[in-house]
Amino acid sequence: MQLDREGRFRAKPVSRAVVMYSSRSVALELSFIVLAEEKNGEWIPLEHVEFSGSIFMLGRGGRELAGQVSVAKSLGWNGDWTQLEIGSDWTPSDCMIDVKIESYNGENRLKLGYLHPIKANYQSLQERYGAKSRALLAGGPLPPKPPPLPPQAAAPPEQECPF
Repeated sequence: MQLDREGRFRAKPVSRAVVMYSSRSVALELSFIVLAEEKNGEWIPLEHVEFSGSIFMLGRGGRELAGQVSVAKSLGWNGDWTQLEIGSDWTPSDCMIDVKIESYNGENRLKLGYLHPIKANYQSLQERYGAKSRALLAGGPLPPKPPPLPPQAAAPPEQECPF
């Protein structure tokens, strides 16, 4: 079943193709198996859902675009264009994708908006809870809670300006 709505999704890239245009722009066409949908901050598992979209890596005349950075950060691409070739040993990482509705020639269609690395979520969890988790699993005491902030001094009463 093809994805039929916009939103943010967890996805597994399953195929790719590089498309070169006469304008010297280059797009990476990606096909995904959609694993889950984000709704109200929760991930809802999906089954048998697919989506295909393109990320432009180079613009007209070969101009560098942010799509390269998106692919690198989200899919684990190292900038080696031969990795994008079908049959290379590169396996793209699972990622999050933003899917948007785009109006084109009077017709609405779904478009791949942006790729996001999944590991970014794990990094924020590590920063917030890593020390506590390691201490708990090591059997040691949990790190102390930070001390409360000191009470703020009361503001001096406002005085009337004499002039």
